[in-house]
Amino acid sequence: EDVSHDSIPLIDLHDLHGPNRSHVVQEIGKACSEYGFFQVKNHGVPDSTIANIMQLARDFFSLPEEERLKSYSDDPSKTTRLSTSF
Repeated sequence: EDVSHDSIPLIDLHDLHGPNRSHVVQEIGKACSEYGFFQVKNHGVPDSTIANIMQLARDFFSLPEEERLKSYSDDPSKTTRLSTSF
């Protein structure tokens, strides 16, 4: 766990499916309770996939507001709703 008091917790998921699974799960629980969020490394998602998703997000959020609002819903039963941290 790479954490200082002024940084977001960084959790290594490498051992999530190995003998140290409980330790990784404990780190996640601690990060959620103490910080409310965390970063992960060794998650297995290819860099190219991450880059593609980030580009899609940039493209979407660069659309005019009226176009983005077509995707907005505050209905919690819908599986896709507009939300952003950008």
